[in-house]
Amino acid sequence: MNEQEQIWVQQARRGDRSAFSRLVEAYQRPVFNLTYRMLGSVEEAEDDAQEAFLRAYSRLGQYDPEMKFSTWLFSIANHYCIDRLRKRRTTQISIDDTSVEIGAMVTHAELCEEPFISLVPALAQAARTVGSPQIRNAGTIGGNVATSSPAGDTLSVLLALEATVVLVGTNGERRVPIADFFTGPKRNVMASDEIIRSLDIPIVRGAQEFVKVGTRNAMVIAVANLALVVDAQSRRLRCALGSVGPTPLRATDAERWADDYIEHVGFGDP
Repeated sequence: MNEQEQIWVQQARRGDRSAFSRLVEAYQRPVFNLTYRMLGSVEEAEDDAQEAFLRAYSRLGQYDPEMKFSTWLFSIANHYCIDRLRKRRTTQISIDDTSVEIGAMVTHAELCEEPFISLVPALAQAARTVGSPQIRNAGTIGGNVATSSPAGDTLSVLLALEATVVLVGTNGERRVPIADFFTGPKRNVMASDEIIRSLDIPIVRGAQEFVKVGTRNAMVIAVANLALVVDAQSRRLRCALGSVGPTPLRATDAERWADDYIEHVGFGDP
């Protein structure tokens, strides 16, 4: 923060609105760029950039002079955009002939219903095993992925379905295959300024199944879980396991054995 900016911040904290207007002029473009990259709409970005400045002005009394003003301002804008994205939850389901895109804020309870039962049945099965009804109504698929626990109930299914994690942050959008997303127990490739916007899941024609083993029948962390997906089009089987390693993993040896069996014996009725 340069000397002139420091003066403006000090004056604004004492109630000088013209000083804060100069700060707005200095940061209007960077804040707009941030809101646009996160929300994807020019109109929304313009409105939300102004809202971020209003929030910053109302919180000047809480500003810590030891922190860079730009860092503090971007943090406010970032959190406001996250709140806006959360409010989009009901519209964050997009379906076409080849894939279903599920917004990060879709809850486990919602995943237990149509259209997910028909389109991604193993995911619906996994969602039904998550915690209690209260947890399923509050917990989200984005939260399950971001937590990145090896025992996460939906993660082995997403891995077997070869889903893509759609991230958004101050540098825009990036898409990460879920096989490359997890780096260790409760660790992943998300940057500190990124959030999960959605999961893009291919629609696979064929049987799907999710099973889970725990120390009791309900409300239990998996000792192991398994997702099986039969791809009738490619005549291949995908198998993914959870809670048996530092990250969810594909059982590639089992997949190769199954593929060889199908090749020699025949596919049959998926």
